[in-house]
Amino acid sequence: MSDNCFCDYERPTAYSERTHVARIRHACSECGGWIAPRERYTSVWGVWEGEVQVMKRCPDCQAVLDWMTAHQPCFCWGHTTLLSDARESMWWLNDAEHVPGMQIEMGRLLVACKRRGRIGRAERRATKDATRLETGNADR
Repeated sequence: MSDNCFCDYERPTAYSERTHVARIRHACSECGGWIAPRERYTSVWGVWEGEVQVMKRCPDCQAVLDWMTAHQPCFCWGHTTLLSDARESMWWLNDAEHVPGMQIEMGRLLVACKRRGRIGRAERRATKDATRLETGNADR
């Protein structure tokens, strides 16, 4: 998201991005996985179309973003769509560059994000199901 790049999406009117160490468990806005206590994560605050939004990015998703911006200077991506945007851009980048091993390197990063997300979503689903059973709303 550099300034000399043209991206066809709405830019925020205000934006702040900081790295923190988690004190409590958070959910990643990109992959849906958990950010564990004492783990570094990126917190993003922004105003899009007049609405304030706060998003958190786990270390695995941050690694995908770092890799993409290092290998493709004009990487256009949207918050909460980082992984799909990275997959699409990787396809175009690999088609143009033909660098052996590039897809494998990026694939490892994407698998780590997918694994973290799958574990986080499964745990939230199990918690939601257990809550429904306790409250007697098992039919929903």
